[in-house]
Amino acid sequence: MRRVVNRIMAVFALCSLCSTTFALTSVRVALDWYINPDHAPLLVAQQKGFFKQHGLDVKLLPPVSSSGIYQLVAAGKVDFAIDYESYLLKQIDAGMPLAWTATLVAQPLNTLTVLQSSGITSIGQLKGKRIGTDASASEEVTLKTILKSAGLTMDDVNVVNVNMGLTQALLSRRVDAVVGMMRNVEPVQLHMMGVKTFSFYPEQYGVPPYDELIIVANKHRLQPKIVRAFNAALQQGVDDLRRHPHTDWYLVSKAYASILAANSNMARVNYAIWQATVPYFTHDVTGFDIVKYQRFKGFMVKSGLLKKSVPCREYVGSGAGGLCKH
Repeated sequence: MRRVVNRIMAVFALCSLCSTTFALTSVRVALDWYINPDHAPLLVAQQKGFFKQHGLDVKLLPPVSSSGIYQLVAAGKVDFAIDYESYLLKQIDAGMPLAWTATLVAQPLNTLTVLQSSGITSIGQLKGKRIGTDASASEEVTLKTILKSAGLTMDDVNVVNVNMGLTQALLSRRVDAVVGMMRNVEPVQLHMMGVKTFSFYPEQYGVPPYDELIIVANKHRLQPKIVRAFNAALQQGVDDLRRHPHTDWYLVSKAYASILAANSNMARVNYAIWQATVPYFTHDVTGFDIVKYQRFKGFMVKSGLLKKSVPCREYVGSGAGGLCKH
């Protein structure tokens, strides 16, 4: 009898050890917007179990507000958040304890877009035209820089604040061009509607290249082990997505049917955006180009978007790999 009890106790002890060894660490990720194809690597890593393979139970949280993301990270209420390089630098300039930990899209996605039927094919042709923006300081700087490449100034165009209604303003001919459309989203949607567009890419007209989508965390709460595990799973998500963009879409759209595939038309649009976005995801989520960041920081300071040049150590925490060596 004692031998049987001992065996039972040994089994319970082993099971207890197993549950401890394989217990998942809860990780909360604040999204920059509601679930969409920009989040594909995270969604794939979640649905295919890559996060769990690395001991993480990841929850993706839609934003309460765009500014609320930084508050959540600063307060330690989330572990990671999707952000933008320019926003990261601005928030750190304002005193937020944020740090870069990974990259999703390592190039700009922003555009200055016109309807192909407008006949506008050069920046110089924008003189005297109406250009729609969201009236943000960063978009104003982008437009100013693009115009400067053709010897134009803001006085040479009519700037119209269209807030978030870029597509509607362009289609209704309220404006002749818009700044702020993402090259993987609105032009794709318009093309599916049978409307052809022509886009100018800011990095080809004076705006230094930058990372469009990044992952950030609280630099005072960075846990290297969790950062490494999260990034390893994220890299698996990117790699798998590049190999299986169609089957991964089917898997994710089924899991998030109420958002990504609420009806057949929405499913078609989101699938097209998904396919258009896949090539833009970085090949190396932990790749960090310090020279590129320094150039863009200098541009932001010169443009008045930053009060000072933020030192590398201020936005890349030691938990992210100690990348700031000069």
